[in-house]
Amino acid sequence: MFRKDLIKEVMQDKVGQVFSLDAMLALIIITVIIGLSANAMDLVNFQISDYSSEKFLNRITVDAATALINTPGSPDNWEINNLSGITPGLAEVDSEGKIVPNTLSIKKICVLQSAYSERMDGKIIPHGTHSNVVIYPADSSLNPIVLSNETPPEDAVEVAVVNRTVLCDFMVLKTLIIINTSGSSSNSENRSFADVCPHKTLKMEMEHQNNNLNYGDSLWACQYFRISQEDLNSTDFYIITDPETGGGTSNQWIMDKTDNMTNERQNFNSGPIFINNKISQVLGQDKKAVLWLHVTFTSSTPSFGVYLVGAPKGTPIENVKMEYVNPRPCFFVLKVWR
Repeated sequence: MFRKDLIKEVMQDKVGQVFSLDAMLALIIITVIIGLSANAMDLVNFQISDYSSEKFLNRITVDAATALINTPGSPDNWEINNLSGITPGLAEVDSEGKIVPNTLSIKKICVLQSAYSERMDGKIIPHGTHSNVVIYPADSSLNPIVLSNETPPEDAVEVAVVNRTVLCDFMVLKTLIIINTSGSSSNSENRSFADVCPHKTLKMEMEHQNNNLNYGDSLWACQYFRISQEDLNSTDFYIITDPETGGGTSNQWIMDKTDNMTNERQNFNSGPIFINNKISQVLGQDKKAVLWLHVTFTSSTPSFGVYLVGAPKGTPIENVKMEYVNPRPCFFVLKVWR
């Protein structure tokens, strides 16, 4: 009897051990599965978080580029006001206060460049992020404009880049008038007065009076512009031509006003012609007046353009050239990182 009981107890112990071993193995497997699932969930959560952070930085960069390119800032003329509460924008605004699509103002660019971080951080991009802007001209002969020298470090967590195609003036050159010998002319008031040029309307009378104004068989293209002594004090004025030769050595220009006409012709040359002294001479004692620029040429002359432009006083003459007269295609590249 004792032996049977002993065998029964041994068998029960073996069964208990087997059950305990099975349960332990099951628990181990469950633990491994839970651990793997947790790791997978952590990885998914990290990827989601990383993706969300990346998308957030991209969104910041896109919004910042849009604000800089498509808005003039607040206030619109923030570049001429030394205010602490401004929000920068680089969009060009025309004389009627309308935004010029996809065109940047070189004045706004220069002012933003002078205090980039101060005007960008917390206004265009959030605090805690860094950025820079470089404007690359499509014309490789022009140097890029770098608004900030800061660049992303090698250990930057994230970097987002936006590249937009825009138009940009590379110098603060104001075009007063444009004369094209093919027949089109314009001035700052977008009106053509070529038909009422005093040389044209008085030609017959002057020839009848046998004065010294000999017009010959020259063709004429003429435009007027308004100028003052104050303008001469703040601006350097130049005549430049496209192409630079002015269409040939036989073409010339005259500057005068209706009450003091002249036939004193000047030659074009291969570079910009500084004309402040000539303007001062024509103005005489007048504080302001309407002056005329006349271009004479022959019918056999290939068409060319003549531009009367103004640059801030002291602008180096090498910066007065056709490449800077009209807005040029550029690549606006904004980088944001953290």
